[in-house]
Amino acid sequence: MAAPQTVPAIDYRPPSIFREAYGFYGEHFGLVMKLMAGPAVISVAVAWLQHEITFAIMRSLPRGLPLLYYNKALFEMSALNQFRYLVHWLCYCFAFVAICVAVQKLHAGEEPRPADCNNVVRERPTRFLVSSVVLLLIVSLGVGTMILLYFPLSQVQRHFHITLGGNETIWIGFLLVALVTPVLVRLAFTVPLAVTEDLPIRAALKRSDRLSDWRILALTRLVIESEVAGFVAAYFAYWIVGIAGWQGGPGLPFYLAIALAGFAQAPMLIGMAVLLCQAKEDPRILTPH
Repeated sequence: MAAPQTVPAIDYRPPSIFREAYGFYGEHFGLVMKLMAGPAVISVAVAWLQHEITFAIMRSLPRGLPLLYYNKALFEMSALNQFRYLVHWLCYCFAFVAICVAVQKLHAGEEPRPADCNNVVRERPTRFLVSSVVLLLIVSLGVGTMILLYFPLSQVQRHFHITLGGNETIWIGFLLVALVTPVLVRLAFTVPLAVTEDLPIRAALKRSDRLSDWRILALTRLVIESEVAGFVAAYFAYWIVGIAGWQGGPGLPFYLAIALAGFAQAPMLIGMAVLLCQAKEDPRILTPH
C-alpha cells in the first residue's frame, strides 16, 4: 500500500501558491477530474435544458406582434436564464467544497476518495445552500457596485480628456475589478467553512474574513487567473469546434465552453483550498489580537 501524500508547508507569496496549485493538479489529476466531472455534467445538462425550453417558448409565440407584448414569455425566459446561473454557481461551490475536503484529507495523511469528498455536502445540504446563495448575493452586490462606479469614472475620464491608448473602457474595467475583488475574496472560504465546520452563515462569513488575513494578494491573483483561464478555455472550445467544421448550430460549442471553463478553473479552487488548509494552522490566525 502506497504511503499517503501530504500537502507540504508553504509560504503565502502568490508565486508559491501557484506552484502548489498546479503541482497538486498534475499530481492528483485523476482525483480532481472525478471531483469536477459531476458539477460539470450538471452544469452542461442544465444549460441544455434551459436552451431547449427557451427555444420552445420562442417557437410558441405568435408572429407579428411587438416584443413588449410578450411580457410573460420574456419573464419566463429571463427566469430560466437566472436559474441556469444559480445552478452553475451551486455546482462551482460544490466542487470547491469537495476539493477543500480532498486537500484537507491529504494534509492529514489520509487518502481521499471522491465519494467521501462529495458526501460532506450531502450530509449538510442546508448549510451548503444557505452559504452558497448568500455568497452569490454578496458577489452580485459587488458586481452591481462595479457597474454603478463605472459611469461616474467614465464621466471623469471624458471630462478631463484622459486617454489610455484608445482602450479607456477596458482600463476602467480593470481598475474596478482591482478595487472590488480584494474585498470580495475575503469571503472566499465561506461555503467550505459553513459545510465542513457546520457553521451558521454569519459565523462562516466572519471566520472566512479572519482566515483571509495576509492572503488577499494571493486570493485576488488566483481569482483573476481563474477568470482568464475560463475565458481562454471557452474561446478554445469555440475555436476547436470551428476548426472541426461543425455546422450544427451554437449549442455544441456553448456546452463545450461551459465544461472546459470549469476544468480550467480547477487550479484556482485547489489554490484556495491549500490556502484555507494552511490558514487554519497559521499562528498569526490562531493567536488572538
